Amino acid sequence: MLVARIEALARNSPAVWSPATELQIAQAHPLTMPVDFNHQLDFLGYELLNREVRPDGEIQLLTYWRPRQVILDPLRIFVHVLDAHSAVVSGQDVLDMLPWDWQAGDVYVQLHRLPITSETAVGRYWLELGLYRTNDLQRWPIYDGEAAVADRLLLQTVEVDNLAQ
Repeated sequence: MLVARIEALARNSPAVWSPATELQIAQAHPLTMPVDFNHQLDFLGYELLNREVRPDGEIQLLTYWRPRQVILDPLRIFVHVLDAHSAVVSGQDVLDMLPWDWQAGDVYVQLHRLPITSETAVGRYWLELGLYRTNDLQRWPIYDGEAAVADRLLLQTVEVDNLAQ
């Protein structure tokens, strides 16, 4: 049942990469799931639990991961909320389970809670996701085949709206 759920998530988890610092959607390149992080960890997909949020609310995101091997790097997952100019409006760096305790082939789920302040303007925001080593702050590369193409993914957009539930 979990495998079928993750396969469905993969089909419904749009993700793109872009070489631009300020995202131009015309420069975005779609990726299919799973996404290869550093040939060590597969990003299987995600669930955005709320696509709309009020100012002073919280975006909740579930991410799904499957290690290919034992991972010895001390890691964090970063998720940022980006405005139209790629400025970080909110973010969270977290990993609730030590990666060296993971078993190859198992699936792990991480909950991300991204606070939206009352000063956040109404509008559309991108979600950005990636991994980095905590010992040197180096981001893990994302591979498309054998080519390293980026160090972050852009996920769905969210709406900050005064009328959101």
